[in-house]
Amino acid sequence: MSKRFKNRIILSSILSAVSLAVVFSVWLIVGGRITTLADSILSSRTNVSNANQEGMLLAKLKQESVTASTYQDKLTSKLVTKENLLNFSDEVNLLGKSDNVNVGFRFGDPGTRDANGLNSVGFVITASGNYNAIVKFVSDLEGGQFYVSLNNINIVSQSAGDNVTLNGQIYFYDNGK
Repeated sequence: MSKRFKNRIILSSILSAVSLAVVFSVWLIVGGRITTLADSILSSRTNVSNANQEGMLLAKLKQESVTASTYQDKLTSKLVTKENLLNFSDEVNLLGKSDNVNVGFRFGDPGTRDANGLNSVGFVITASGNYNAIVKFVSDLEGGQFYVSLNNINIVSQSAGDNVTLNGQIYFYDNGK
């Protein structure tokens, strides 16, 4: 009986070990597959979330494009055309004379153009006169018929008067002609 008992214990141990090995193998296979599926589900969920967010942004952009087009129409109606851009130097000279300021003018950097035909071109204005006249000239320039932005103003005070150098951009509309 002792040999038979011993064989039964060995057989039970072997069966238990095989059972554990099978269960462990199934667990590894199923667990790996579950991890892969979970990663796939998470990736799909992220993609759906991103697509949903992009759809919402597109819808908002379409809604706002109607509003933006009315502003663009207003803006382009206020901007001078490319053909009238050359009148800017005449305006600068007239403002200088009316404000008792000696001016020099030249176009500078060609600037930028966006997809809607809005352009800017750089300019440099040198002016000399008394300080108050120069301040009035700059104010009149900014409030004139041309839409300008001043990037740099350099004022040098001298005994004969003040000198200023203005670097800026003038904006105009070019509808592709």
